[in-house]
Formats: sequence, structure tokens, C-alpha cells
Amino acid sequence: MKSFSDKFVLVVDDDEVQRIIMVGLLMKLGVRHVTVVASVNEALAHLREHLVHVVFTDYEMPERDGLQLAGEIALGRTLRHIPVVMVTTVDTKDLHTRLRQYRGRHIQKLGLTSDHLLHVLQELFPD
Repeated sequence: MKSFSDKFVLVVDDDEVQRIIMVGLLMKLGVRHVTVVASVNEALAHLREHLVHVVFTDYEMPERDGLQLAGEIALGRTLRHIPVVMVTTVDTKDLHTRLRQYRGRHIQKLGLTSDHLLHVLQELFPD
């Protein structure tokens, strides 16, 4: 299996249990640099100050949602190279369409396994 130990990952979710689950799954894949935040504003502050290779974000959060985060990243001159993966139970055509506009990906939160995350990471970082 390819190593992802050199990748810096940001997990954005307002639910502490979901953040813990994501960190566990990522660490199982060998990711050693995971930062967790609970809001879009915290995520943007972190992105301005730290190296991040990929963002895994929830969709439905208080104040601002994950799609707004994806938009800020896609439109940000210094951030637009960072891939965004939406991890959510919401699965609508509208969400997929809007997420594609920001070059984002979607994976289903229900039944999420390390194999799902491995597939995404392998697509994002093939080398």
C-alpha cells in the first residue's frame, strides 16, 4: 500500500465523534499529520497558516457549510490547488453539481471505511 505519511490532512466537522472516526480511519491508512477543526472559519484560518494537502469536510455545519468552504478554497488564489472531499450523508444531485463546480469530491458518510478513504487518497495522490 502506498504511504500517505507525508500528507497533511485537515478534517472539518462540527461533530466531535465524526472527527474522531475520521482521524482513526486516516491514521489506519498511515496518515500521520491530521488536524481537526469544528467550523469553516477555523478551517480557513488553519489553511492560511499551515500546509494542507487535502481537506475532508462535512456538509451541514452551523454558520457556514462545507460547500461554502469548498467555494472559498476553489476561489482562493493560494488555496485553489487543495482538493476538497465532502464527507456527508447528504446525497443530492444539486450538491454533486455544486461541488463539481469547485472541483470537489463526495463520499458517503454512512458506512464509511478506510477502504473508501484509501481509494480517494490514491486518486488524489497517485505518485
